[in-house]
Amino acid sequence: MGMEGRMTILLFINIIWASCVIFIFNFSVGEGIGVSWGRQTSQKLLPSAVVDMLLANGMDKVKFFSLNHAVLSAFSGSKISITVTIPNVEWQLINSQDKATAWVRENITDYAHFNNVDITHILVGSEPYTKITIDKSRKFVPDDFNQTYYVDTILPALGYIEEALNKAHSNIKATVSFYTDILKPDIKKPSEGDFRDDVKDRVLKVLERINRTGAPFNVNIYPLNIIREKNLPLEFAFFEEDKQFTIEDGNDTYTNVFDATFDTFVWAKRKYGYDSVPIVVGQIGWPTDGDIYANVSTATRFYQGFFKKIDGNVGTPLQRGPLDLYIYELVDENSKQTLVRGPSERHYGIYNYDGLPKFTVEFNGAGGQRKQLEPAQGVSYMPRRWCIFNSELNIDPEKAKELMNSTCSKADCSSLAYGSSCHGLDMKRNLSYAFNMYFQNRNQDVLGDACNFMGYGIVVNYDPSPNEKCKFPLQILSTIFTGGQGEMGKVLPDANTGETLPALPLTRFTILVQLFIFLLFGFFSKSESTLKFVRTKYFL
Repeated sequence: MGMEGRMTILLFINIIWASCVIFIFNFSVGEGIGVSWGRQTSQKLLPSAVVDMLLANGMDKVKFFSLNHAVLSAFSGSKISITVTIPNVEWQLINSQDKATAWVRENITDYAHFNNVDITHILVGSEPYTKITIDKSRKFVPDDFNQTYYVDTILPALGYIEEALNKAHSNIKATVSFYTDILKPDIKKPSEGDFRDDVKDRVLKVLERINRTGAPFNVNIYPLNIIREKNLPLEFAFFEEDKQFTIEDGNDTYTNVFDATFDTFVWAKRKYGYDSVPIVVGQIGWPTDGDIYANVSTATRFYQGFFKKIDGNVGTPLQRGPLDLYIYELVDENSKQTLVRGPSERHYGIYNYDGLPKFTVEFNGAGGQRKQLEPAQGVSYMPRRWCIFNSELNIDPEKAKELMNSTCSKADCSSLAYGSSCHGLDMKRNLSYAFNMYFQNRNQDVLGDACNFMGYGIVVNYDPSPNEKCKFPLQILSTIFTGGQGEMGKVLPDANTGETLPALPLTRFTILVQLFIFLLFGFFSKSESTLKFVRTKYFL
């Protein structure tokens, strides 16, 4: 069978699958927990597949770290509550009331109404008061990398967004996302809770605003980070009751860092008269790689205790009952910067990049039934091809180091870090891992020299993973329709001019239309440039 015939069959299969995914939903969603879905990754799941996955798991809330209408369209009619984030760099552009009003009308209120999308909250910025400490001697650290310019502009932006929502008579609430380091660093027990002196006035102004509007106090809690920052025993990160280390605070005993941190925030806002402002835990989770304590075993232990706690609605010593929170996060983000919190920042997903659960844990699903994480459906992989170092060649150690640094600046090598799943490989296997990550990120672009590496790379059709722990991944085929579905339309060049065509609004109908366009190009086009584009990017 020729290339055009194979492309036709593959495209028909994907069209049929997409039709099933897009039009056949089970919208029965019970009470559940939320999850954050970051998309800074080269291996993106289709948003429609993610919607199905959330519904199958009874998760009725999702938080995005940016705003993408094409992605939001997949949630139309799903009844999943959505929190959108205005990233730190972007909200600085909303520097007037007129701009905020126009932005809210176009991107939030009108969009949600006409597309039947349930947007409930807007986060203006992400952890804008976080103190960043970076070793500037590390490679690839920008000289001007800092976060200080956020602190004096976020309050006006929050006010503009709030006023715009009021003008639109919207029930959507706007707030700010905070990290735990807005608390004083020398706190020993929750009742000592207070805000850092250098940001206290700003945090209190945010609390004043959200107390008036009814928005929540959004805080992010990363137990592993807190354990390291405060030099606490690792055992204190987990939820078993029988602990040698506890924190005594009056009549309350704290057996885990989550409860202690949550109640520290309760005490801090209570001291300034904001006890009635609800707390939402915007991010909580445990990484599975990139750190000596980040692996599937410790993540399983954390989530087993975490789900048991949440399912039991026990709350914390100061806030009994159900807690409002979002798991951090749905899938790994292999393109996320690691300068602040290290390589593990890319490995917080409860799912692998291909939508398969990383571990087996039980939780209460819709209707209170015990269940395990459901995998994503309809995910296809690219051909079984890997790029590795050609073992028949020799390489000078200095050149190998130079090549390694160059490749890892453009691909995710976090699994090679100390204590990580692929740490301890020899020089050639380290290079092989880096080569393959770049190769897969480039959608196995053989004709584009994605496996050249100065002649040291070679494509193989066997899995070169050295063991079960250290896996050399394959790219997933769903990215051909995306850069993750949301970005589809920006990558389709005109066959004659080579210019990029403007993106179409992504709806359930236009997804099928665009897939059909690819089918027509692949089957009928007489233009070798078009055929080469489709072959190279999607099927070779």
